[in-house]
Amino acid sequence: MIVPVKKEKAVDSAFADSLYFASGAFTRAVEKLANECWSPSGLTPSQGTLLLHLIYNDYAFPHFISSDLRVNPSSVTRLADQLEAKELIERLTYKRLTYLSATNKAEDLLPVLTKCDDDFLERCDQLLGKGNTSIVAGFLNRATDKLTVKKERKTK
Repeated sequence: MIVPVKKEKAVDSAFADSLYFASGAFTRAVEKLANECWSPSGLTPSQGTLLLHLIYNDYAFPHFISSDLRVNPSSVTRLADQLEAKELIERLTYKRLTYLSATNKAEDLLPVLTKCDDDFLERCDQLLGKGNTSIVAGFLNRATDKLTVKKERKTK
């Protein structure tokens, strides 16, 4: 009888060279850490980041936000629905344009939100090494850009 050996580290896995499984494991580890750091706010990391984005930026159109946060527009709409239900944002609509704005209640949360964001960065720096967080993020962003290159249309 063959008994599988449990691998404690990702680098010891039979699929350690698989970008698909490695990226999934990395995503789950980052998500777990982010949830821990953002829990004092009562918001998910995505909700908190979107709220910080709305507080710090003058423009708040869902299309631009989705581009900045690198998520689908429908994800921004879903997050906006959740934040609006908590009375942390308002939607202003004119014709077909929707503008998102942080409420005073959201502005009051700013110290908690910035602490959660700072704690997440600090924990990442502790675990990955000071300065390595931005290096890893940069590498992941460049890899994402290469994997999502859109083919140019042929002109007649």
